[in-house]
Amino acid sequence: ETQLMDASRAAEASDSFRRGLQHAENNVESLKALWPWLPDQAQLLLVQDSIADNDSKTLRRLRVIATKVGPQTARFLKYQTNRVPQEIAGELMLLSAHVLGSEAVEALHQGLNHRDDKVRMMAFRMLVKINIKDAALQARRLLSDPERLVRKDAITIIQKTKDSGAIFALRQTLESDAFRVLTHPEKREFFVCAGYVNPAEGLPLIRNAAAKADVLSRATARETR
Repeated sequence: ETQLMDASRAAEASDSFRRGLQHAENNVESLKALWPWLPDQAQLLLVQDSIADNDSKTLRRLRVIATKVGPQTARFLKYQTNRVPQEIAGELMLLSAHVLGSEAVEALHQGLNHRDDKVRMMAFRMLVKINIKDAALQARRLLSDPERLVRKDAITIIQKTKDSGAIFALRQTLESDAFRVLTHPEKREFFVCAGYVNPAEGLPLIRNAAAKADVLSRATARETR
């Protein structure tokens, strides 16, 4: 594909395009037409410089303009999400989903490892929309996430997909020390999930875990036998 200029002028092209993005509202169609002609290296530099400058506005505007990216830029986007601050991580995930489509899964996986719980929650919810089967697999490890809302989302998707294979991860969680300090309502959510997705293994697990955690009443415990 013909490009606007060769890679040796990538920095110049990146800088010029970034300046144009500052007035994107007046030049949307022109910038859209220009973007595919921008060398891959220039696209990469534009994204890298925006991250370095903590410039979420440029990344947000770029999402309106770009429809695809070159291979170097695509590789970069896939492995940066967990290395940047919260706001930048969110913009990178949205940009990745926009320009990479189903290939944005890796970028979202990186987001699931981010230190900020809002980024992890956003990454998981985006993953559900892109690939719910993969999201269900990732949900197994998110059962032990430190953030309550992330754990709740994980339980919801495991139940929605009726992932019987998640029983091992559920068992690990129910038998962990961390489970003991959860609120009673959340413990019940785990019990319901285990019993629903895999009754054969889940119900005995519920009975044993509930007895240790003192969550279920005697009447409720009898119902699980």
